[in-house]
Amino acid sequence: MAMERIWEFAPWMPDHIEPAEFAEHCRFLNSDALYDAGMTPGEKRSTPFPVAQLALTMPSFDVDCFSWEAHILVSERLRRTMALPGEIVDYFPVDASASSATPRSLNYMIMSVAVTESISRAGLGDPFIYEPESIDIRAVPQFPLFRDEQYLGSMFCSDAMAVSVLESGCTGVRFIAPESRDFIRPMRYRTLRGLEEDAGWDENGERRPTLLVEAVS
Repeated sequence: MAMERIWEFAPWMPDHIEPAEFAEHCRFLNSDALYDAGMTPGEKRSTPFPVAQLALTMPSFDVDCFSWEAHILVSERLRRTMALPGEIVDYFPVDASASSATPRSLNYMIMSVAVTESISRAGLGDPFIYEPESIDIRAVPQFPLFRDEQYLGSMFCSDAMAVSVLESGCTGVRFIAPESRDFIRPMRYRTLRGLEEDAGWDENGERRPTLLVEAVS
C-alpha cells in the first residue's frame, strides 16, 4: 500500500461538524495564559507550559485531531496510533473537566512537533505558507512527523505515518498532497485507496464522490 512520498499532516474538521457551531462551543478558559506562554514550532520546549483548560461543549464531538487558537489537540487514540517518541513531539496536558462527556473521554493533549527537516527548495514561498512547487515530495524523511525548517507553519509526514492513521480510523486529519495546495487546483490527498481528488459539492449541497487519481497496488 506504500506511496513513496511526503504528505502534509493537516488537522481537518469532518464535514458533519458545522464550523460556526464548533466555534461557539469550543474555548480555552485560560486562553490568555496559553498565548502568553507561547509555542515555538519545530523546537523542544525547555520551560513549563500551562495546563490548557478546554471547554468543548458539543456533546457528540469525537474528532481525534483538531486545531484551536494555533494549538493542535490530539486524542489518546491518535497518540497511541502514531506512537511518536519524546524527541519528535511534545505533549502538554489538557484539563477537559469543563467539556461534555464525549470530548472529555478522548483525553486530548496539545501536540507540538519538535523536529524539522529540509524538504523545501529555498527561497520559494512565505515562511509560514509554502508554495506547492517548493516542497520536494520525494524526499526521504528521517522522522515520520516533522516540520520543514523553512516553512514552520505546516507539518509533514511519511506515507507510512499517513497509512497507520488512516487504517486506525482516527478522524480530524487530512494527508494533503503538497503539490495541490495552491487553492486553485482541486485538493488531492491520501486515502487508503491511494491519491484522491476532492470533487467539491453538487447543486444540492451534497459532497460529490472523490476521484481516484492514483491507486495503490
